Amino acid sequence: MEVYKYRSNYDRDISLLLNSEIYASSYIDQNDPFEGIMSLNLMNDRTLGMAEGHFILNDRESILSRYFGSMNLLEIYGIYSLSKTCESELLWAHYSNCHKGFCVEYKLDDLLEHGQKLNSFAYVIEVKYRNAPPFYSNDDFGDTDIMTKPMIYTQLGMKSTAWKYEEEIRIVFRGCGKKKISQNAVRSIIFGARATDNDINNTICQINDYMPNKIKYFKMFVGKNYNLIKNKIE
Repeated sequence: MEVYKYRSNYDRDISLLLNSEIYASSYIDQNDPFEGIMSLNLMNDRTLGMAEGHFILNDRESILSRYFGSMNLLEIYGIYSLSKTCESELLWAHYSNCHKGFCVEYKLDDLLEHGQKLNSFAYVIEVKYRNAPPFYSNDDFGDTDIMTKPMIYTQLGMKSTAWKYEEEIRIVFRGCGKKKISQNAVRSIIFGARATDNDINNTICQINDYMPNKIKYFKMFVGKNYNLIKNKIE
């Protein structure tokens, strides 16, 4: 499967690329202010009831304690966000300096294989989009010092439908910061429709000096029907 990372800073992002690195950031550094939230049952009585198909233990203090404990535990994970598409005009606008930047095409299997060898990545999550946060209760959290797989997938894998256009795939690492990847993971560089000839030529020269004949290059052009057209750079 091919996945894509939109980039805006040529100096910083090309440097990471040449060092075979990516940067996994904390959930608190993501651009979605609702990152990780869930709907909670905070009724005061302690009876066992039903809500939206889930058994709910109505223990306000316990639920709040476990919820905030899980949010704190999320900070140990680093997130590298990717997209399933390289043709979104909104993604180019939002994450690639208004189409002036570039997009890196990765082979997902090669990204994951290197992470497995280093025992550095924990989960691969295809984000699901909802109209409301997921509803969870006390029992769903488990112990406050352990993040279960279902909780990781719930808190880091569900977002508002407002973000659906991103078609996001997340690689979740153990720890934030720079992560080594295989050179073989990089398939191509795609430049935005407004990328300058100077940025394109400088980038190609830098990469070819370091990784000759391994990467293909493309440039996006503006089509006539609100579409972007990817053309190969020969």
